[in-house]
Amino acid sequence: MDRVIRKITSGKQVTLPPDFCEKNDLQVGELVAMHLDDGKLIIEPYRNRSKALEKLEELFKTLPGAFGEESEESLLETIDEEISATRKKHSSPQKKYEKSK
Repeated sequence: MDRVIRKITSGKQVTLPPDFCEKNDLQVGELVAMHLDDGKLIIEPYRNRSKALEKLEELFKTLPGAFGEESEESLLETIDEEISATRKKHSSPQKKYEKSK
């Protein structure tokens, strides 16, 4: 996105550029996170867990029958196994050594 200049209103408000909102799927009422980085104001979409879950649920609705007749418990067990496998894959040998002490 190109540099955009905006006027600060009397309420200390700044309007976000439409391109930023469209690219980040931001709607009226959603939150953004702001922080200073070396004197620059950084504005990023704030995605909390519930918003992520809503999007995931919407995705699952587009995949009818993708999970067959698996129970919720079975799906959660599979997810836990995948998380454990990923953690093992990405853990460093030094961390493994420290844990065994």
